[in-house]
Amino acid sequence: MRILIIGASSFIGTHLIQKLEDLNEIDQITYTYFSNKYFSSDKNSTKLLSIKCDVRNIKNIELVLDKANPDVIIFMASTRYFPAPLNINDHEEINTNGLKNLIDCLNRFKVKSRLIFVNSGAAKLPKKNMKINNSEIDKYTLSKLKASEIFNSNKNIKGTEARLFTPYGPKDHEYRLVQSSVIKIIKGEYPTLRNPNSMRDYIYVEDVIDALIKIIFSNQNHDNIIEIGSSNPISTKTIIEKIYAIMDVNKEIKSNESSDEEQILYMKADLSVAKKYLDWTPKINLDEGIYNTVKWIKENYKAFYE
Repeated sequence: MRILIIGASSFIGTHLIQKLEDLNEIDQITYTYFSNKYFSSDKNSTKLLSIKCDVRNIKNIELVLDKANPDVIIFMASTRYFPAPLNINDHEEINTNGLKNLIDCLNRFKVKSRLIFVNSGAAKLPKKNMKINNSEIDKYTLSKLKASEIFNSNKNIKGTEARLFTPYGPKDHEYRLVQSSVIKIIKGEYPTLRNPNSMRDYIYVEDVIDALIKIIFSNQNHDNIIEIGSSNPISTKTIIEKIYAIMDVNKEIKSNESSDEEQILYMKADLSVAKKYLDWTPKINLDEGIYNTVKWIKENYKAFYE
């Protein structure tokens, strides 16, 4: 099997590539990066091919498809929700138009590859009473909603939309909640929470990768969207409490709820489709996952974050 991962040079992509390299069923892994070639294999694998690609440029996508000749394509290119990119239009250009460019290429060249669209759990937010130009809806969420509509409206494209809720774990970005909090504590500082009661559905990265690999090897093209999370929302404050306990911090948790309040305050995955079609449920509970992540950050802080 030949795999093409578009937008794989970061957190989830790094873990996915490392896992796919170990599988005998995988003959070739082509992955794209945009600005930083973040991923490097310790194994010097002959399976890997990396190509720089800007999904906003349809010619880039055409070149990648030609070189990869994939059986399965995984579209992971995405902006971040927080902190917001310097150019707020990147949400639309990358999350929405980037996917549209890929689908246009697949249709124009009649490429028969299966397409796995890795979307955000933010695309689950209810659309009733929403308008595309409603200023109360942030551009990130809108881009994810529109991308989901584009993917699911193209019935000639075979594939699956997978929605990741709040992945965390080793090698995550330094601005993410667990990483940023542990790094501050290592430096002798302490986090200040923007929204301590925000409820998110945290899912450990190994469980995310397990689900994605099950989707890759599934021959079914699911009409239903597969949600990947724990289905057990936890408050931001609870996450910090667990980190403090692991790191023996005896401090009051500080918060500043008046600054930059989030649009997304509650997320919960529905695992019914994942259970039915993939026989998948998370294996690593929150306590174990956070312990593993804190341990990894402490051991790899200088090499990875300094």
